[in-house]
Amino acid sequence: MSDNQERLTVRLTKEAIDEVKAKAAAKGMTVNEFVRRALGTELYLLDQIDAGASVVLERPNKPPTELVLR
Repeated sequence: MSDNQERLTVRLTKEAIDEVKAKAAAKGMTVNEFVRRALGTELYLLDQIDAGASVVLERPNKPPTELVLR
């Protein structure tokens, strides 16, 4: 572990762990990298929402839907 990193333990359900492992494998990355990227995405979205932005999902053949983070 490099000097600018710390260890963090997170408790997840088995289902959540299985899903994270499957998504990480599908993307060709480690579970740690997948979780780091997911956390980075969450923090970025929260910062944007706090600054007044809205996050909208656009899907083919569906109306736009605003993403609401808890």
